[in-house]
Amino acid sequence: MAELEGFEIGDPVAELYERNLTSSSAESKHVTAVLEAVADILRQEGIKPSPTAVFAASLSSLERANTEASPEMSAAMLTVLGVALEHAPTGPVLSRLPHAMQVLLATGRAAQEKPVALRGVVRCIGQLVAALRDAQEPGTNEWPHCAKAFGAISNLCVDSRPKVRKQAAASVAEALRAVRGTSAAGPASRTFANVAVSIARAPVKAARELT
Repeated sequence: MAELEGFEIGDPVAELYERNLTSSSAESKHVTAVLEAVADILRQEGIKPSPTAVFAASLSSLERANTEASPEMSAAMLTVLGVALEHAPTGPVLSRLPHAMQVLLATGRAAQEKPVALRGVVRCIGQLVAALRDAQEPGTNEWPHCAKAFGAISNLCVDSRPKVRKQAAASVAEALRAVRGTSAAGPASRTFANVAVSIARAPVKAARELT
């Protein structure tokens, strides 16, 4: 089986490549194309492949992507980014948290009508919020960078599209579990609670407007 250039056997990113290389689906072809491009970038820049390096490279690629024109390719980038986030040490990830959230929010806005990419955005936002569990002073400086994005995925828990709704619910739950016991737990819980209250009141407000 072909290997991803520069990556060690057993590397989670390399394993993602191997899984998708054997599939004939368009989605898998996009993922392998993204991974090959990332491996080529790392090789040209002389960077040793690792989940941290893939996180940085895929985030940079996502920032330049045209999600509206090619949501499938952006979805593939988000798949790669999600695997990198899952396995990269949280220190380097948190050091790029403000920028990463900005990129994901911008991608999410472009993907509002593109569920295939929007689900990836939601997943990655949830993973970034969950990374606050390992902050040196959990939630003290980082939460303001997460608040808007976390509120956005909380709102998507009642999205009309089942797959988007399911991913949002899973990502919100993962993030809330991860930050439990940290100083991010309070603001995260309040954000979700405020969204839940707002959603619950919406039918009542609509009924009043009709009377």
